[in-house]
Amino acid sequence: MKRPTRYTGRDRSVSTGLALATLFTAVIILALGVAVVARARGSLISLLFFAMSVAAAGWLAGFSAVYESRDANHAIAWARVASFFSSLIPAATFHFAAAYTGHRRALRGAIAFCWSFCLIVAVISVSTSLFVTGLWRYPWGFYPRGAIYNLGWIAVFAVILGASLLLIWRASRKLEGIARANARTIMIAFAVGCFALIDFLPIVGVAIRPVGFLAILGFVGVAANSIWRYHLVELTPEYAAGQILATMKSAVIVIDLDGKIRVLNHTAASMLGFSEGELLGKPVRTIMDPEESISTGQLLRSGGALELHMAWRNASGTRVDVTASSSFVRDADGSPVGVVYVASDVTERRRGEQAQRESEHRDRTLFEGNPLPMWVYDFEMRHYGFSKDEFLQMTIADIRPPEELPTMYSTLAALHDRDRNRIFRHRKKNGTVFDAEITSFEFVSAGRRARLVIAVDVTERRIADERLRENEERYRLLFERNLAGVFRSTIDGRILEVNDALARIFGYTREELLTVTSYSLYFTPEERQRLMARLREQKSLSNIELRMRRKDGSEIWALENMNLLESGDDGIIEGTIIDITDRKAAQEQVEYQAYHDVLTGLPNRLLFRDRIGVALAHARRNRRAVAVMFLDLDQFKLINDTLGHTVGDGLLQAAAERLVRCVRADDTVARMGGDEFTILISDLPDARGALTVAQKVLDSMLKPMVVDGHELFVTTSVGIAVFPEDGMDAETLLKNSDRAMYRAKEAGRNNYQFATGVAVEGSVGRLSLERSLHHAFDRQEFVIHYQPMIELDTYRVVGAEALIRWNNPELGLLSPDEFIPVAEDCGLIFPIGEWVLRTACAQMKQWHRAGHGDLHVAVNLSARQFQQHDLTSMIERILEETGLPASSLDIEITESTAMHNAEMSLAIMTRLKQMGIRLSIDDFGTGYSSLSYLKKFPIDTVKIDQNFVRDLTASPNDGAIISAVISMARALNLRVVAEGVETEEQLEFLRRQHCETIQGFLYSHPLPAEEFEGVLVARN
Repeated sequence: MKRPTRYTGRDRSVSTGLALATLFTAVIILALGVAVVARARGSLISLLFFAMSVAAAGWLAGFSAVYESRDANHAIAWARVASFFSSLIPAATFHFAAAYTGHRRALRGAIAFCWSFCLIVAVISVSTSLFVTGLWRYPWGFYPRGAIYNLGWIAVFAVILGASLLLIWRASRKLEGIARANARTIMIAFAVGCFALIDFLPIVGVAIRPVGFLAILGFVGVAANSIWRYHLVELTPEYAAGQILATMKSAVIVIDLDGKIRVLNHTAASMLGFSEGELLGKPVRTIMDPEESISTGQLLRSGGALELHMAWRNASGTRVDVTASSSFVRDADGSPVGVVYVASDVTERRRGEQAQRESEHRDRTLFEGNPLPMWVYDFEMRHYGFSKDEFLQMTIADIRPPEELPTMYSTLAALHDRDRNRIFRHRKKNGTVFDAEITSFEFVSAGRRARLVIAVDVTERRIADERLRENEERYRLLFERNLAGVFRSTIDGRILEVNDALARIFGYTREELLTVTSYSLYFTPEERQRLMARLREQKSLSNIELRMRRKDGSEIWALENMNLLESGDDGIIEGTIIDITDRKAAQEQVEYQAYHDVLTGLPNRLLFRDRIGVALAHARRNRRAVAVMFLDLDQFKLINDTLGHTVGDGLLQAAAERLVRCVRADDTVARMGGDEFTILISDLPDARGALTVAQKVLDSMLKPMVVDGHELFVTTSVGIAVFPEDGMDAETLLKNSDRAMYRAKEAGRNNYQFATGVAVEGSVGRLSLERSLHHAFDRQEFVIHYQPMIELDTYRVVGAEALIRWNNPELGLLSPDEFIPVAEDCGLIFPIGEWVLRTACAQMKQWHRAGHGDLHVAVNLSARQFQQHDLTSMIERILEETGLPASSLDIEITESTAMHNAEMSLAIMTRLKQMGIRLSIDDFGTGYSSLSYLKKFPIDTVKIDQNFVRDLTASPNDGAIISAVISMARALNLRVVAEGVETEEQLEFLRRQHCETIQGFLYSHPLPAEEFEGVLVARN
């Protein structure tokens, strides 16, 4: 680290934004200190925090002036001011920590020493050059220079801060909850503040930019937040006493021995209608009569404490009844210096008690002065129709119906005090009879036995109770005798009540059901949770069909209705459950029969049409082919008429089983009626995929079938229609495949025919095409066209894909798709493939000699070629003959070819890779699309199929697939070639995705060698 130069004369400092940042921080710190004092007035902690804030702000403000000083003497003066304030920080911090943790009294000696020491250092630093001996000049400006013993002061500074942190840490271990969280926050603040010590290092020549002001800001900010948030005060006895006095609900008044009021709280002032200031210093007679006040002698005789009932006066002169406790206030020697009253206002209670006494006296006078038997009654009983005077002149017999009089006295005599709430019939003045609920007990008054009776008209209540009992009985009968399962449960699944029908449905007893949760009855717990969510939202669910589980684990179908009676976690659910398993099975059987053939179990015409629709929708989205085959059994009518319908039905069943074995699980075999069957082959790359299935069907029917002891030989005729060439909808495809089936019958049966001539392999011209292929090879009718591969970064031609064409004298120039499948079937693929490879290598070597040595040529190998036993030796021989480097040859195979026999493919590819040949996966994404082979096989390049590139700007899915393929290839260190690029939009998308190489009509169609060389020269 380069040591700064020592300032030796007047110079102008290099001013930076450091001075402004430091000054701004000082202002914020000072503002926080003021805010804390305003928030917690009278708190020693807030005052000490303010002292820390002032010291820190003064330190930073001084340094800010030093940074901006242009004169060395001016800078030294400000440096000493900063040193003065910084010397006070340790003392203020330690004092703050001691007060915060409650150790201020215990550590007052250490606090005094700390303040004394720090003040001495502060005075020395500001008045002498002992600590600030000169200036350093750093890139950010002047900085005070100190002697080596400044390190000692830094150590003392750190020790005091560490002691403060230790105090708070030890105190936090004894705290809980919010107090502990606050203490830990203060600890974090101290820890952050310790980083400010880094600003002392430049003083002794360590050129570290001063950023300690940020640590100080962090310390003050975090501490201020805690003090502001929790309103911290030092909990001294004096402070606690003041808080208790201010918040007491009881009135507190303290008088001195001269009878003057010295202390009272807010409650006392409010109770008497004065303000606190109005009563302080006033004689006690202002609020109480002299006879109400307590003398010193009375208190001394009572031992210093009395409980009293007193009458005080409020500001308006009104009497205030209080209950008060009084005791001495003593000085430090134990001598009485005053009396304290703690009182509660009982005026309203006294008035209530007086009113009750007056009422009891009035009733007692009435009772004892009346010679007639009488009732003590509530005036609300005037609904009897009598006045008070009339009622007091009556006997009990006057309010009872006549027919109950003979038994009235025996009933009264039999009453006991324990009798409560008995029902009697009473009569009103107008003769109306009602039910009265009687509460009665006996007592003795003035030597006479009497009975207190309370009567309440309960006629309406008894009617309501009777109706309730009737409703409950009806509900009970409905609950118990309901054929449906009825239940009550809580929303969290606890079953409260069930009937026998529900127990039978689930195979439990009623008692067992009450011990399980309703979750166990549903097929999955998640299903019940979804139902409960809907029920909370809708409050009622009707006719919900769902699977449920019986005690033995078997599955049933149930129809459930539910109502939520109460909301919340304690909500109650009432509902019914009906077992519809049999109905569901019958419904499924009906649906199955509606869409399936009864005899064979195959899908019928309706279901087959529906599945064609689904397959066509998938094919349109993914640009795939769909094949519909229509076939019937040759000679079926003869067998059915000769051997009978039983044998005919058995033959149809056996034929259906064989047809199902010829197709994939996702394909569909259907019976259209009679001996007509249809087959749906979906998700095909092209029409050729249907040929394999059609041949399997023909081969499977050639084997004899044994039905009821009859060995039967049956063939079939197959018509094939392919989407999109032969129809765009189910009706058209069925119609065209039916017509093609009749052409197959006309062609001799036991064969298949396509609806059109698109798939030439399936037409009657196949043999003619095969003969033409043999002659084409001999007549040299094959040519190779080359399509340029363009590197996107440079737009240079970096390679060419060799594509064979057949220049047929009658049909014109044919693409490989139109004759390669036939060549594979008849074995011509091997000589044709060798010719293509040799010609392409020879041509590429010729271009290398012409100065294009960085080009490579890509040659496609078909599945049959790739399985050729001498493939690697043949390629090695051609490279040797043509002189083309192996690294300039790129062998392309499709995903399907590579995965046909993965182990053999791996061995061949490994050998080719050892030879130095490049390997590419062609049409990536249209075959197996398995990621495992990308890691397993030693490939160099993946070529994105043109089907994805064609619609990438219109289809978000295609764009996403291309992006994913490119990202994956780059992660695996593979090159990417995009085929079929035809528009600028496609090009721009591929460039954004960082595709390396493209080929397509946007730049060039496949060209003969002579024309390709022209493009090569023009671009490179």
